[in-house]
Amino acid sequence: IVENILTDVMFIDDGKLVLNESLESIGEQYTELMATAEHAAAARALTPIAERSVFGQTVFTFAGTPRDRLKELGEVRTPGLADLFVARISRERAA
Repeated sequence: IVENILTDVMFIDDGKLVLNESLESIGEQYTELMATAEHAAAARALTPIAERSVFGQTVFTFAGTPRDRLKELGEVRTPGLADLFVARISRERAA
């Protein structure tokens, strides 16, 4: 896995730097939440940077939201680089 050898990550979209952080800070800054259907509305209210559907559940990506606040809404983890890339690029293009 490429994450095992990286120290820093940069995402560039159409010549614009979208993300430039250490891999360690990504783990501290970004959280992915797999929310149950009953908690999806509460998760949306916390303004995720991205949302996608996986096997009938909603997966949200958050930036800067404390993990403790998200744990009550479902399963939390650090997003993989591919998922984080899609979330950040989609957000930048929507802005």
